[in-house]
Amino acid sequence: MNYQGLNLIFLLCLIAFSIYGDAYNFEEDIVKCCESPGESPGWTNSIYQFPSVNTISQNEISTDSDCCAACVKNPTCNGWAFSQNECYLDVDKSPSPEICNSSTVDESSSQAPYEASGTIRCNEGCNLRRQNLW
Repeated sequence: MNYQGLNLIFLLCLIAFSIYGDAYNFEEDIVKCCESPGESPGWTNSIYQFPSVNTISQNEISTDSDCCAACVKNPTCNGWAFSQNECYLDVDKSPSPEICNSSTVDESSSQAPYEASGTIRCNEGCNLRRQNLW
């Protein structure tokens, strides 16, 4: 086999390991952030209130842990809330540092009509990296 063939095989192996590593890290983020209420960093039962954040309703999600995982999977999701079998993701395509400095509402507050919630992309949450979509 010539050097070009060996280089191609080596490159394909690197790509395969890279994809596997990213998938493994992604699953680890979900477990780390969303494993148990009140104990996992992404399940703090408080969420930021920030006026420019768009809320997306995820009707097909029926558990609070799946709602948390959906926020981890969405690179623009700041936090999540779950209430009466409905999942709400707070997303913002243009990240703003003010989001993580705004006030929070916890589940015991009269302003919070949800059963469970958490922060994914701020320091006291999972602190996952945000991605710009533009």
